[in-house]
Amino acid sequence: MRSSRLAPRSIALALLLLLSACSDADDGKVLRVAAMKDGVRALLEQSGALHGLPYRIEWSEFPSSAAIMEAVSADAVDTGMVGAEPFVFAVSGGQPVRAVRVYRSQGLSTVILVPSTSSVQHTRDLVGKRVATVRGSSGHQYLLSSLERDKIPVQAVQILFLTQADAAAAFASGDVDAWSTWGLSAGRAMIDGHARALDPIPGGRASLSIEVATEEGCARRGALLADFSRRLDRAFSYGGSHPGAHAATLARETGTPLPIAQFATRSTLKPVEPPIGALADLAAMARLFGYPRAAAQARLSGGLKACGTV
Repeated sequence: MRSSRLAPRSIALALLLLLSACSDADDGKVLRVAAMKDGVRALLEQSGALHGLPYRIEWSEFPSSAAIMEAVSADAVDTGMVGAEPFVFAVSGGQPVRAVRVYRSQGLSTVILVPSTSSVQHTRDLVGKRVATVRGSSGHQYLLSSLERDKIPVQAVQILFLTQADAAAAFASGDVDAWSTWGLSAGRAMIDGHARALDPIPGGRASLSIEVATEEGCARRGALLADFSRRLDRAFSYGGSHPGAHAATLARETGTPLPIAQFATRSTLKPVEPPIGALADLAAMARLFGYPRAAAQARLSGGLKACGTV
C-alpha cells in the first residue's frame, strides 16, 4: 500500500525531470518555479509584481511543500515557496539547499482540531489519544510545540503520520481523536461547524515560509532568483494591504468558499532581513524534530547564507 501511494508523486517528478531536460532553461532566460494551489502565483499576477519580467517563468504545480523540496533537490525546478518544516528536514539531513528568501507570519491558521462534540478540552487531554498530522509539516511542528509548552511527553500521545487527504478522512470518520493541521483544511473543518481549535495560541504561532533553491541553482540562476524574490516581496506586501483581494484570489484558485479562504489568509508574510535572522527559530524547530542541536544549527546556518555565496 505504501509504495502505491508514493508512485504517483515519483512518476510525476520523473516526468517533470524529463520535460526539464528538454526545456530551454539553460539559456539563462527561463526561471522554473514550483507552486501550490495556495494563492501565491495568483497573488503575484494580481498585484502586478510580474509586470516587466526580463525572463520567462515556467510554472509547475505541486501538492505540497515536501513535493516542492523534492523537485528543487532533483533540479526539476529552480525555486519554490515551502514551509519552514520541510526546509529544516532537508538541510538538517544534509541536502545542499539554500534559503533564497525567508518570510515570517503570525501562523494564525495552524491549529489542533478536535470534533465539536469531543470531551477533549485542552492539550493535556490528548494524553493517550490518537492525533493525525503530516510528518514534517507546520501541523507536526505545531503539535510538538504545544506538547512541549504543556510539558507533555511526545510518547504520551499516539501520533499518526498521514497525508493531508488521509488525515482529513480519518478525522471526519472518527478514526482519530484530533488533527493538527493548517490553512484551508483547518478553515473548512472549523467553519463547517464540526470541529473546534484546541488551546489556540493567542496571537498565533510565529511561522516561517521559505523560497528555496539548491546551491548549484543559486550559482547558476542567482540574478533571476534575486529578481523573483523582489517580486515576491511586492506581492506579499500587496496581499497584506489588500486582505480581501488575497482571500478572493485564493477562493477562485481553489474553488473554496470565501469564508474559508479568509481564514487561511489571515497572516501577512513579511521578509526576514537578513535570512540568518531566522536561524534561532529554525534551530529550535530542528530540535523539536529530534535533530542533534549543534549539527543542525551548523547546517541551517549554511542553508541561510545569501544565495550565491560560499
